Amino acid sequence: MGFHTFNLIAQSIQANEQLSHPTNHLFKVMVVLKAQEDKSLLDGLLAKILAAIHIDISKDVCLVKTAEPYHPINIINTIKDLNIDKVICFGVQPKDVALNFTNALYQPMHVGGLTFVFADTLSTLNKDANKKKALWGNLQQIFLKE
Repeated sequence: MGFHTFNLIAQSIQANEQLSHPTNHLFKVMVVLKAQEDKSLLDGLLAKILAAIHIDISKDVCLVKTAEPYHPINIINTIKDLNIDKVICFGVQPKDVALNFTNALYQPMHVGGLTFVFADTLSTLNKDANKKKALWGNLQQIFLKE
C-alpha cells in the first residue's frame, strides 16, 4: 500500500487581481464569493452577518470575487501578504480558491494557522434560516470565543 502526498495549493490566477479593496489596509478576515452575487445581499445580509461577529465590512474585510468566466483563484499569497488568518467563502468550493481539500459546509477547517469556513451562496442563505443558524454557530466559535 503506497502513501501519496499532494499539494494543498494548486496553480491558478492570483487573488490580488480579484480584490474589491486596496491592499494597503489591515484586514481581519477575507470573504470570497462568486462574482455574480447580488450586490444588495452584500450590503444587507453579508454586512449583518459580519457585524454580528464584530467585523465591519467596509473596514475589516478583504473581499475577493471569483472571476467570470470561472477560473480558480489562488488566495494563499494574498492571505500571507495581508496577514489574514480567517477566510469565509460563500458559494465557493476549496478547489475554486486553489485548495486541494474537501470540507463540510459551515464547519471550520484549520490548515497551517488559517481557518476556513465554506458556506452556501448568500442568496441561498437568505432563503434558509437553518443554514443561517449553522453558519452563525460556527462563526461564533471562530470569532467570538475569546
